[in-house]
Amino acid sequence: RNFGDVTLYGFDLAAGYYATDNLKFSGSYSFVDDNFFENLGGIDDVALNAPKHKMKVGTDYRMPQYDLRLGARLRYNGEFPMASGVYVGAVDSYTTLDLSARYELPFGEGLYLLTNIDNALDDSHRAFIGAPEVGRLTYLQLGVDF
Repeated sequence: RNFGDVTLYGFDLAAGYYATDNLKFSGSYSFVDDNFFENLGGIDDVALNAPKHKMKVGTDYRMPQYDLRLGARLRYNGEFPMASGVYVGAVDSYTTLDLSARYELPFGEGLYLLTNIDNALDDSHRAFIGAPEVGRLTYLQLGVDF
């Protein structure tokens, strides 16, 4: 929509820490001061359709003796109001745990097998009004780095 004036303030922070050559910690946080504007320009309410707070923390551990890398990430999305066409309402906050394992295959340079389990605890949630519930997602990938 192109009406009214909006001023937003926010920030994104991200950090990574390599505790050892094989152990890494990372995190990020995003903030926006407002995500809903009532009667904007005297015309209508406008929602940013995004949470005020988002956060992610994770760790990766590499075991070179086994050609294996393991990872875990905890993600949080705060609640937010949503208004997009007929899809209007509040999206609840949710927290998910993601796990990953990557194995470097012994044949072929850069060839690997990766498995991810997103939302490992199967905490069903909706990311948007009108969208289906999101549950656990597991996938396997064969890839090559070059």
